[in-house]
Amino acid sequence: MLGNWEAPVIQLGERDGIRYRLPTWMHDGKRLLMVTDRGGEENLVIFNAETAQLVSQPSKPLDIGRVIALWTSPTADQAVLFNHRC
Repeated sequence: MLGNWEAPVIQLGERDGIRYRLPTWMHDGKRLLMVTDRGGEENLVIFNAETAQLVSQPSKPLDIGRVIALWTSPTADQAVLFNHRC
């Protein structure tokens, strides 16, 4: 994560071997929801943007397919995604 003249760059997630895509701010402005390809299947993970700690990840793989777009609610811990299956 790179802030505009606010602080140094922070590495979120594992450094090598895993991709993180479509970072989207949660409603509190402190957490980021992202799509990851860890384990070979796409899943959703949430990171604390201030501490770079993993906050939440599914306990079992989600069958969400290839995520194309991701939106979060402005008032609640909810998200909507658009995948290759429409």
